[in-house]
Amino acid sequence: RNNYGQLGNGSRAETNEPHCCSTFPVEDFSLGAEHGILKASNGSIYTWGWNEHRNCGVDSDEDLLIPHCIQINGNVEKVIAGSGFCMVIINKLDCES
Repeated sequence: RNNYGQLGNGSRAETNEPHCCSTFPVEDFSLGAEHGILKASNGSIYTWGWNEHRNCGVDSDEDLLIPHCIQINGNVEKVIAGSGFCMVIINKLDCES
């Protein structure tokens, strides 16, 4: 399925063929029900796919057909996607200042 753009390839078309959707080294990623989140090795955070409830962390409820970079304040240690949410774990020291 790709009805919400969960493949991150710029379309909603279904496909059985693999494709490259990242042009940068990936440090961590997690896939939810119909969306995803990743941390690039440079620390940037990207989300894509189902976004009906703004679960991808952008200021819109439109589905994200390609990965979108989102701003996170702090050093992200881990990215997590669940059934209808995305979250990050931030280093505790970053939160104390």
